[in-house]
Amino acid sequence: MVTFWPRSIPAGRRRAPLSLCDILWLNDPVHLAVHMLAGAALAFDADPYWEMRDRLTAEFMVVGAGPGHSLPATRRVDTVGHMKWADATVQLGWTLGVLATEYALLAEGERFEGYSQGGARTPEDTAAELAFALAALERVDAHDQAAFPDCPGPFDVLDGFFIRDDVSEDILEHFPDVTWLETDFLDPDVRNKEMSQDQAIHILLGLALVERWVPGDVAVDGMNLRQQAIDVAARIGAHVSAGGEWSITNPGCGDAEVKRGGEALVFSTGFAAALTQITGSTPDDGDAADLWASFASPDSPAFLNPDNQHMVMALAAVGDAFGDTTFDALMDLAAVHDWWAYPAAHVALHGWPEGRDEEVLALEAALAEDVDEVTPGDDIASPQPDGTAAHGYTVWNRYIRPGDEHYVGSDGTTGQRYAGVDYLLAFNLRLVAFDLAVEEETPQEQGCGCATGSGGGSGWALLAGLLALGRRYRYSATTST
Repeated sequence: MVTFWPRSIPAGRRRAPLSLCDILWLNDPVHLAVHMLAGAALAFDADPYWEMRDRLTAEFMVVGAGPGHSLPATRRVDTVGHMKWADATVQLGWTLGVLATEYALLAEGERFEGYSQGGARTPEDTAAELAFALAALERVDAHDQAAFPDCPGPFDVLDGFFIRDDVSEDILEHFPDVTWLETDFLDPDVRNKEMSQDQAIHILLGLALVERWVPGDVAVDGMNLRQQAIDVAARIGAHVSAGGEWSITNPGCGDAEVKRGGEALVFSTGFAAALTQITGSTPDDGDAADLWASFASPDSPAFLNPDNQHMVMALAAVGDAFGDTTFDALMDLAAVHDWWAYPAAHVALHGWPEGRDEEVLALEAALAEDVDEVTPGDDIASPQPDGTAAHGYTVWNRYIRPGDEHYVGSDGTTGQRYAGVDYLLAFNLRLVAFDLAVEEETPQEQGCGCATGSGGGSGWALLAGLLALGRRYRYSATTST
């Protein structure tokens, strides 16, 4: 049999008894679906998540405070004993998001029965890992002259300029089966270790989730995690915005513009909105608002390069950067490559958009389809050269690589295995965005007009609602014989 039970709602936010207007409001199938989602506890099997989570810390990173620690590797090829850290601070940004949402879910306790694996996973353990991840971000900011030996400095300062990683060959002692590695830190061209705007953008995505979902009183060894996230975002924002110039430079090397991704003016409006969301302070947006507005359309010529699209989507998700149309824009953009994590992150950060219940439920169904493809025993790896995987997590990040590479992998990736932070964050966003972020408001508070239907879209809405509910309960229910 399938078992459900009422969800606990925080004191002061409990639903009022249903009135006649409420009952009529619930006659709409989508409204009924939303009401059901906001009133059911979730009990489910989190084993696939924790299997991938333990895999991350055992095979792709070293949790700790030393050089290179708490920075996930991008990939490994076990057949040749190889690991590579590339775009490690993008990986770190997603890891911050994983840990922030994981903390929020574990802190809910019985509301997400099964997530903690019977109490084996604790919010305190996750908070400790999050502290190490935030410290890693501070560590690559306060790098020493070894990063740029021929530059005059200053070094060892927290100025918002960071390097992509600080992984040296010493990390190999933690991976006995690995005989050689590549890292941006060890690249012969020292300029290749410099930050770039894509690294900064995905770090802001993670920091935003920390700011939103880790309470302000959570501290580890004197580090207030939420405030640390805010402070780091402020430093990065100050450096990237450069007093309104929006040119990313290397202050230790004579303020030369970084070699890769230094021109941030094009995305400055999105950056400014994201920084405002996290820090509460708004930098000069660079007077590029009209250009930014054009990125709300999937038809923007900028998106001929998919890298531009995921950067726009991350900034829009964090900063609600297209205003009232942000959710709709993100849904349109997500459909191009099935990048459903970004509109889900928007819902997790900003709540359910008003009047978009059916679209949110359809989003939940799409993200659920991604997540549910992964089952216990699966690997996050490329099926190249000729295979097709049962799930779409076959690239180093499913929500960054183009959709035509999902399930089949990127060309030239035979044997590559990936850290899986894309899957882990999607798993958590599914719960956070569509349960924790549900506004616990009564139909009256939404402005009930005592109408009994939702107009011409009610048939599609019913389909979307039932699809989402069906997938949710198939996924989250406990079963017994």
